Amino acid sequence: MLKTTTNTKTRIIFFGSGQSSALILQDLLQKKDITVVGVVSQSSKMHAHTHQRTTPVAQLAQAAKIPFFTPTKLTEITKQIRQLQPDVGVLFAYGKILPLETLDTFPHGIINIHPSLLPLHRGPSPLESTILAGDTTVGTSIMLITPEMDAGPILAQDSFTVPANIQKLELWEKLLKASRNLLVPTLRAYLSHTITPTPQDLSQKPSYSKLIKKQDGDISPKTMTAVQLERLVRAYSGWPGVRIPILLRNKPQTLSLHQVKIHDTSTGKIELYCQNKHLLLQFSEGRIEILQAQLPGKRVVTGRDLCNVGEIRLA
Repeated sequence: MLKTTTNTKTRIIFFGSGQSSALILQDLLQKKDITVVGVVSQSSKMHAHTHQRTTPVAQLAQAAKIPFFTPTKLTEITKQIRQLQPDVGVLFAYGKILPLETLDTFPHGIINIHPSLLPLHRGPSPLESTILAGDTTVGTSIMLITPEMDAGPILAQDSFTVPANIQKLELWEKLLKASRNLLVPTLRAYLSHTITPTPQDLSQKPSYSKLIKKQDGDISPKTMTAVQLERLVRAYSGWPGVRIPILLRNKPQTLSLHQVKIHDTSTGKIELYCQNKHLLLQFSEGRIEILQAQLPGKRVVTGRDLCNVGEIRLA
């Protein structure tokens, strides 16, 4: 029988790493009926791409004087987890797959926040995958973790519509807000038996996002459509970014694209050129205007600025 929160605090071990995870942890720390008895975060080496010595979650745990762990392998801390006697685990953007041994340590399992409408966009990059798919109905899922990645039963979902050209940061803020609003009420309802875990709706074919690498941002316009590139620039904004090879005054350069918009749906020869001081990129399907871009070691400038530099074309 599941333990309820009646007359006692729910003992939670939290798994997370980044700044967004720290916000979720902060929410849990502020609830009077919850005690966070331990925190598990990535090691500083695994989080090195942020150039931080420790993760934001580890920093918050230290400040709150909560036992925290940064194991290389989760099985290294199975004994310590058991000693903390958690009722349930909560995980958000931890960054590692949990082994069955860890899952079995929690009487009520581990609850995961996945910012997509599962079974859509399972995997490590649901935000980017949502933009690349052109979804305008988006949402977040609170689910129980099972050995199969993001395939566990659903406890709650929240969905809403967004503009087709929504930017990545704005989408992330909306999904994070929805997730924070949904988590604690769902946790309480789950532990008090007022909601029942429901298998994912497989009438929708599951889709999977991939682990994004820096080189995924190096693209060739010759293999894409205008719509695909416009979505890619929004999905990869910040990191890993999108870069195309160009010739600027006959000198090879790499141009980082920061903001583009669909100009029209014309078809034609694939080329980069200036027209009335507008920097345009023609695809086999569609044409985009480059609004903001950046040359290596230079500041972000407008397409007009680049047109004023000199002849520019695809390499």
